[in-house]
Amino acid sequence: MSNRIIYVSRNCPHCKKLLIGIHKYEFLRPQFKIVDVGTQQYPDYIKSVPTLVNGQNMIKGDDVFGFMNHMVEQIFNQNPALKEKYHPQQGQQGQQGQQ
Repeated sequence: MSNRIIYVSRNCPHCKKLLIGIHKYEFLRPQFKIVDVGTQQYPDYIKSVPTLVNGQNMIKGDDVFGFMNHMVEQIFNQNPALKEKYHPQQGQQGQQGQQ
């Protein structure tokens, strides 16, 4: 289990967008524990959603999306075949530009 916890609410449109992204990139799912603040207990220090707690760091709001984007890019850089699986058009466009 990861030490990364994302606190979300079903009533938050930004949280819904974040969850859609996590489900789109299935390799992200095991990287996070997701806590719905509407149905699960959460710490008093969580004041807004989405909030990502990564070890001792707390990332809030739009910064969560930046963290996720950076994480996806790192994973894609380490595994180009995975990037091709999720973004096949980008790989083909890059090859056409080299011809």
